[in-house]
Amino acid sequence: MGGADKLSSGQGNGRFVWEKSDLDAVDHILNFQKGDVLDIHNLVKVSAGSIGDVVHVTDSAVGSTVSVKIDGHFVNVAILNGVHGLAVSDMHHDGAILV
Repeated sequence: MGGADKLSSGQGNGRFVWEKSDLDAVDHILNFQKGDVLDIHNLVKVSAGSIGDVVHVTDSAVGSTVSVKIDGHFVNVAILNGVHGLAVSDMHHDGAILV
């Protein structure tokens, strides 16, 4: 992807994949919905710890911001426009985040 992309899955069931080279700007997912997947397995690995140790989801007026821990600090990856109240553990359990 690269850059601050505006992404859409159309009718759902979209898979959004990031590489480290995509982290130069924050992407916006315009219509994230049930069935869509954020695939960040190339960015982070969850071993014995919790997904919350390496992925954060925070709410803002615009939507939910997904951040991943890279080299010891959190980097914003995507903003899910218009989506509020998500918990990273629930998203992971539901298959909406792949690590």
